[in-house]
Amino acid sequence: MNSKTSSNQGDSKKGLSLSLRFLVIFLTIVLGVIVVVVMRFYPFYIYQNGCVTYCEGEICTDEDLASLSASGSGSDEDPYIIVNRTFVQVQIKSDCISSSFIMRNCLITYHWNEYYWNGFTIGDTDQYISIENNTFESGFLGIANCKNVNISNNTFLEDSTGLTVGDYCINVNITGNHFVNGGIIFSPLNDIYFDFAGEFANNFANGKPIGFFRNMHNLVINESYSQIFVLFSMNITILNQTISNTFVGIDLYRCSNVTIRFCQISNSAYGVTASYVFYFLIEKNEFIDNYWEQVNIWDSNCTVYNNNFIKNNPSDYNQAEACYCQTSIWDYNYWSDWDGVNPYPIGDCTADQTFDNYPLENPLELF
Repeated sequence: MNSKTSSNQGDSKKGLSLSLRFLVIFLTIVLGVIVVVVMRFYPFYIYQNGCVTYCEGEICTDEDLASLSASGSGSDEDPYIIVNRTFVQVQIKSDCISSSFIMRNCLITYHWNEYYWNGFTIGDTDQYISIENNTFESGFLGIANCKNVNISNNTFLEDSTGLTVGDYCINVNITGNHFVNGGIIFSPLNDIYFDFAGEFANNFANGKPIGFFRNMHNLVINESYSQIFVLFSMNITILNQTISNTFVGIDLYRCSNVTIRFCQISNSAYGVTASYVFYFLIEKNEFIDNYWEQVNIWDSNCTVYNNNFIKNNPSDYNQAEACYCQTSIWDYNYWSDWDGVNPYPIGDCTADQTFDNYPLENPLELF
């Protein structure tokens, strides 16, 4: 009786062991299929010490640059030259890539992923890098904390957001680039270190020049531009601009005594953005059918009145935002989504809410 019981128990254990083995094999096969499918349709990225250690046909390491280059040794005097290639994603960081290179006549597209979603980034580098005569089909090119970078004569197509310039870009040249329904964004993450020192010239969006003004004084800007950037300047007047289909229309950083009048901005992300701008007047302008806040002001003092805000930021409640502003006066503006009774609330990321206390019932006739 005991021997039969022991035999049955042994058979049960063998059966259980076989079942577990089959289960493990089955799960391994299923997991393998899932990984293959994910890697086929969504490139799989593994990060180690800030570097991409696996990419699907991308530039991630010095070895990638060497294998893809047509010539060169990777030094500043003799950079690698990469021509006529197609890339989905490029990540250039000093702890991953230390070689100098030129990328020319290439096509850059991208796959969105949770770590880097812009497709092409250059950051924390001081080697010579030149991105020239390329086509950006989608995503955007982002640069920050870099030196000795040249971005010239590239085309950013309609599905591309454009070029984002972050903190601490020294000896960076941005020249001769063309943007279709996109543009340039200056996007400081750390205001203490933000600056742009280099050449900025002959860049166009939607066939019109992009205006860039740094360290200017007593200037009236009334030539026609597709975007306007003003940095470290004072006594600036911006007049008579018609801007559409870009990311930001007018962007101001660390300026004083700025006036914006008779401008119309439409079908863009932001109309006017400003950080650390003092004695700032926005008067008699029109913002139409833009998809985020049309006046976005941070840590400035401003007066905003007699403007039309029409069908902007449809996914949110406010058509404008003022954050951490010492003085912020918003009165006598027309807001297409005003309830007709109460003061119109201006978006504010602090506890102190700002209002247009005298919103207009009908739009102003400005143009």
